[in-house]
Amino acid sequence: MIQECPHCHRMVIPREKNLCPSCGGNILDRAGTDPDMTLVVLRDGQSLPGICIHCGRPTDRFVWVEFQRKPEKKESASESILGFGFLGHFLGLFFSLPSLLFPPRGLSYMGKIPQCRLCASMGKVRPEYVDFEHSQAAFLAHKDFKAALGNRPR
Repeated sequence: MIQECPHCHRMVIPREKNLCPSCGGNILDRAGTDPDMTLVVLRDGQSLPGICIHCGRPTDRFVWVEFQRKPEKKESASESILGFGFLGHFLGLFFSLPSLLFPPRGLSYMGKIPQCRLCASMGKVRPEYVDFEHSQAAFLAHKDFKAALGNRPR
C-alpha cells in the first residue's frame, strides 16, 4: 500500500519492517515528525493561495524563489573536428552555427511563494527537490496550504 512517509514525506511502498525506501525511517514511528506537514509539487508560475506555505495561516506576503541550472558545456563541433586542419575549422564552424544562433538556455523554476513574516524570520523557502525538465519544484508545506492549493483553478 502506497503511503506518505512521516519523515521524508515521499509517497512510498514500505519495505519489510515498515522501512521507507527513500529515507530508511520506520513509517509507523511518528516520533519527532510534524503531522501538519506534507510535500507539495508546484509548477513554474502556478497561481498560489494566500496561505503561508509553512504555518498554513493567511498571508498577503509572497517571496520570490528562483532556481536555475546552467546548460552543460559540450565540446563544440570545431573542437571535435580540429584534427582535419582548415577543412576541420570550416566544418566545425558549419556544425556550430545552430548553437551560435540559438544558444542553449538553462533550465529554471521560478515563482512567488506565500510565506508570512514570522516564518520568513525562521528561514528562506527552500525546495526538497527541483525538477528542471518539467519546471516544477517540491516543497515541504503545511497541510492547510495543500488543501487551499487543491481548491484553486489551474
